[in-house]
Amino acid sequence: MEVTFFGVRGSIPVSGEAFAAYGGHTSSYEVLCDDIQIVIDTGSGFQNIKLREDIPVLILLSHFHHDHIQGFTFNNSVFSHQKNIFLSSALCAPDQLRDMLRTYFSGGYFPVDAVNMLSQLRFVEFNKISEIVDAEIEIESILLNHPGGCVGYSLTSGTKKFTYLQDNEFEDSQNAPLGAFIENSDLVVWDGMFTEAELPERAGWGHSSLEQGVAFAKDHQVRCLAIAHHAPFRTDAMIKNFEDEYGTDQIIMARENQRIIL
Repeated sequence: MEVTFFGVRGSIPVSGEAFAAYGGHTSSYEVLCDDIQIVIDTGSGFQNIKLREDIPVLILLSHFHHDHIQGFTFNNSVFSHQKNIFLSSALCAPDQLRDMLRTYFSGGYFPVDAVNMLSQLRFVEFNKISEIVDAEIEIESILLNHPGGCVGYSLTSGTKKFTYLQDNEFEDSQNAPLGAFIENSDLVVWDGMFTEAELPERAGWGHSSLEQGVAFAKDHQVRCLAIAHHAPFRTDAMIKNFEDEYGTDQIIMARENQRIIL
């Protein structure tokens, strides 16, 4: 299992010298196994993912805030892909997922009705993925604490497990269920958009702190926890300071184009 971070920024894409080292694209992650390519979220980083033609392609969406879907139609291989592209979300039914994307990429928000144009899109019920997509992969979900709803995902292929926990406002009541959900994970992606000092003014915004991620990793003996969803105002220098303070083999700061082989 290979996990590549194509977008690790939150809210909006950013650019410039101050953001070059850790990257400015919004959330998009590729999980590549021998028999399936899975993309989790299609933020602006999705434009740089080449969809495979030789194995099934599955796109999982955690929720529908713009920084997690805005890059969907800017990936050229979506339009050139000759086989089915499966899309699913544990947050809603396939018809609702299709309607959400079609609303965003048509009408007053986008120049063409992109979802209707793309006949290769197949919207799949989350609990029926294993029946429809031919691959040896176990996919589980968990409801997270975020305005409008959001889900986390775990992907298990053989002996390797990857867990994705973005857009979650961590509460103490989540400690046990999230701990059970990430059990035996080789890599966990954590929403560390804010610091503990920033959280009080942003209560209800739906995000956790990097310090909460550090504590969670230690409490549950996480093998590797990548802190991501960096705030758009968070410069490379600021993230590097966090890395110097908290970085270990167990805690890393997610970087765009970073590839981890599990």
